[in-house]
Amino acid sequence: MNRTETLLRSCRPARSRWLHKRNGIYYLSYATGFPEKIAYSTAQKITGPWTYRGLVSECAGNSNTIHQGIISFKGADYFIYHNGAMQHSTKLGGGSSFRRSVCVDYLYCNPDGTMKRVIQTTEGTDLPPASH
Repeated sequence: MNRTETLLRSCRPARSRWLHKRNGIYYLSYATGFPEKIAYSTAQKITGPWTYRGLVSECAGNSNTIHQGIISFKGADYFIYHNGAMQHSTKLGGGSSFRRSVCVDYLYCNPDGTMKRVIQTTEGTDLPPASH
């Protein structure tokens, strides 16, 4: 078994895996359950051991799935995901689990490095981000 297999088996992610590093901590976020939510685990080394930390995001609107990316840009952290909000767009046939909209919201962390639950919005982000 290689290191990636060990990592994935230790935290049991379902789909949509995203790995990033912030302030010396490795974060592995992934979709779990159905309808999907986003959970995450952390480790001090990429090889683990990994500690399950809980949910970072609830289900996405009008979609049974949610897939995420997490980035840092100009000092702020962003949670990028999809939902099915195009449901009101009759020109495109409406939204659903198969017609997805890209969303971007802020991601905030606690002083101990744990992630705060993402608040999904319809407005997206402003620059500069509000402090939390």
